[in-house]
Amino acid sequence: MYNGPRLALVEGPHDSHVLYHLLKRFEIPVFERNEEDRQDHPGVRIRPFNGIANVGGALKAAVEDVYVQQIAVVVDADDPSQIANEAGRFATLTGSLRSLGYTVPPAAPEDGLVVRRADRPVVGVWVMPDNTSPGMVEDFAMQLVRDGDLLLPHAQQVVRDLPERRFSEAHRSKAELHTWLAWGRNPGLPIGQAIRDHLLSTARPLGKQFGSWLQQVFGPLTAA
Repeated sequence: MYNGPRLALVEGPHDSHVLYHLLKRFEIPVFERNEEDRQDHPGVRIRPFNGIANVGGALKAAVEDVYVQQIAVVVDADDPSQIANEAGRFATLTGSLRSLGYTVPPAAPEDGLVVRRADRPVVGVWVMPDNTSPGMVEDFAMQLVRDGDLLLPHAQQVVRDLPERRFSEAHRSKAELHTWLAWGRNPGLPIGQAIRDHLLSTARPLGKQFGSWLQQVFGPLTAA
């Protein structure tokens, strides 16, 4: 399996599915599983890993791969302490970049990190949902719900009024979003397909910001 010139590193298959549809929405070429696995294929290869530690290791290896030109890393913040502290997720990822000679700020920029270094790949890091807040991809997706939607506030109220809560507070957004998705024309649609079918709008401010970040990372390729 080749890396190719463009890579996206995520924490798991669910994140991979969401990112796939976001890339398609912003018309960034994606390597499809049924395509010939050529090293010069310009599509983004999405690589899911099992957890942040594995993503960090894969990032270092990808930066050192001479065939790779562009790398996007998308991870969840999860809780506030994971955003910028010295043991947190952003620091876990960017520590490797510093050791390889990249200049990296101490905290994730609000519009996503994009760093460059001569003779090394362009690297972008996005900490879900918005680089500054606690949360995960579901919190990002909630920001793609259109203004004035009548069912989302109701779904949130339903979750608040549950007689027994069987999920952690950190996963409240998951419960709210998937309750809302269960009430759509195609109940239970996954987030990625909801993006594909325009139920979630990338024209919302956070969607536009994420799209701009992707386009900065995955710009024109350098001729071999």
